[in-house]
Amino acid sequence: MINCSKFLPVAVLLLASQFCFGQQTALHAILTDSEAPASSVSAPVSLPEAPLSLNFLVALANEPSTPTATPAPAVVRNDAPPAADQDVLERWLDVKNASFSVRYRNVTDTDGAHEFNQGSQRTIYDGKFKFDAAGKYGLAFHVSSGHYFSWAYADFMGGGLDEATGKIADKLQPDDLSLINTIVAEFPFMTAGAESGGWGLYFRRLYFDANPVKQVEFQAGSLDIDRGAGSEITTYDDDGYMAGERIALRDPKHLFFDQVSFSYAYMGDLFQPNFFARAGRMTQGNYRQYMVRKTLFKRIDGSADFTDVQNINTLREAAFVKIPEIKVVDSVRVEAYQRINAPTIYFFQFPRANGYAITGSKTIKKRVELVGGFANIDWAIDVYDYNKVLAIRGFALNGDGYNNGRRYFMKPTIHITKNLTAGGFYSHMLNYNYDADGYLWNKVNLQAGFAYDFTDMFHRGNKTK
Repeated sequence: MINCSKFLPVAVLLLASQFCFGQQTALHAILTDSEAPASSVSAPVSLPEAPLSLNFLVALANEPSTPTATPAPAVVRNDAPPAADQDVLERWLDVKNASFSVRYRNVTDTDGAHEFNQGSQRTIYDGKFKFDAAGKYGLAFHVSSGHYFSWAYADFMGGGLDEATGKIADKLQPDDLSLINTIVAEFPFMTAGAESGGWGLYFRRLYFDANPVKQVEFQAGSLDIDRGAGSEITTYDDDGYMAGERIALRDPKHLFFDQVSFSYAYMGDLFQPNFFARAGRMTQGNYRQYMVRKTLFKRIDGSADFTDVQNINTLREAAFVKIPEIKVVDSVRVEAYQRINAPTIYFFQFPRANGYAITGSKTIKKRVELVGGFANIDWAIDVYDYNKVLAIRGFALNGDGYNNGRRYFMKPTIHITKNLTAGGFYSHMLNYNYDADGYLWNKVNLQAGFAYDFTDMFHRGNKTK
């Protein structure tokens, strides 16, 4: 985050109750917005065993996984009746995740004020309408609640910014009020009061998916972001979206890498998750990503990419390693990024910077999962908003349980039954200095709640419990 003039962070927070910026607190695990289920955006490299999930609810969201379609029989007739063991619904619809979550969250800012003290809910449907029995062609979708790029939860009880706004108001000077009016005039859409509550569902992602041969996959529409072996901590929030195209080649025999992919899309519309309202962005493009991914020694899933979004150039590297032999943890994820240029946005220059995260995961008796780690994210990561007001406010596009700063985090999860899960999330910023770092809305983040997975209802012979 850029430490601009002292009054800018103060002025913007006073407006936050109208802007609703703060409603972006969703975390990984069951309680988090980050837990968008895996989509076909980045088919994983194959490992001999499924890696331990760092995402507690349903799947490893930061390692999206869409199995490669099974080869079709020698002759496939789309008009032929389904096989005896294939349900008619499953012939046309492949539901990968259907879930409902509730949580309580309490967020404290760098002034010591409780920005959020509320309950919220999230509904998710993720899957694919299959055009052919083998599923090589189809229309993939991700429908969820939530009104923002980095937030899929919607409030239904509790309060928000009253305490924080009261403390900030004491810091305002007369000249600051004039600046506030200027900001509101420049960004009128933010005063419309983008509601963070309600039970509405939105097509965050909706895209045509074609996998004509095992080695090639093409996608076009509203896509997930390809995070490779990384997570939302150093990339983009798992609830994020963009409008564009992606092609992935999976031919390690000739390319060495298990996957080589290129994405061209429009990244933006941070307050408009509904793809039907932003479909026109398909004709635009401000995002380019080149990624390679490889499995090494049968236990390391690694990736590297170069991303150019609105002329902000970033390198990212990540590795997910299974090491159950050491007993303390089952797996470790190491990820890092380097922003290699210093872009200027609205006369503010954002510096070159880098960051990293280390996460460990351990399963105890199959029912308890413990995840914890440390993240060091640069203070100017808000540059990817490409909006000076959002950047001053601390609205970052990576996982909003982390955002910027140095912090540790913990995520315990208990699998009560096959379908019901309880869990929590806690993160705490370290070594904070207001003069050097500026204002931040989520110094301490605490969440607890439940998630119910009813995906089985869409699959023949399965029953939810």
